[in-house]
Amino acid sequence: MSADDLDEVDRGILYLLQQDARNLTPVDMAERLPVSEGTVRNRIEKMEDRGVIRGYVPTLDYEAAGFPLEVVFTCTVAADRLADVSEAVLEVHGVVNVRELLAGQGNLQVTGIATDLADVMAIAAELTELGVTVESQRLTLDEHVQPFNHLGQDVPED
Repeated sequence: MSADDLDEVDRGILYLLQQDARNLTPVDMAERLPVSEGTVRNRIEKMEDRGVIRGYVPTLDYEAAGFPLEVVFTCTVAADRLADVSEAVLEVHGVVNVRELLAGQGNLQVTGIATDLADVMAIAAELTELGVTVESQRLTLDEHVQPFNHLGQDVPED
């Protein structure tokens, strides 16, 4: 499914799901778009089947959950091993996100959560054991996320 296959209703549904997938019901979305509840349900199902919607993941405040350190490791892996190593890195205790980047050096970005410096060092050691070169480590101060605004440009605000 390409961006051309998504119409105003699909983009509106995606925008609303990004805003609050947990609390907005198909009835709520139907009222805002405006289409029927059945249309919303059918469109969501089609987008899930086609892989546009890949899941629903809560946004966690790791610090509030008792993990005060969020560390981003910038790493380098041989390009021909990138996909396999990425899967293995996801199994490392404390790793919550892995991004494969189109780059020579620094082509793997790994986010880990930790309670202390020892946990951070343990993640770095496991990455090294997997054949990953850790180029840098940065502590995350804060993160700000918003829905992609072009998806919902036609959705009326409350």
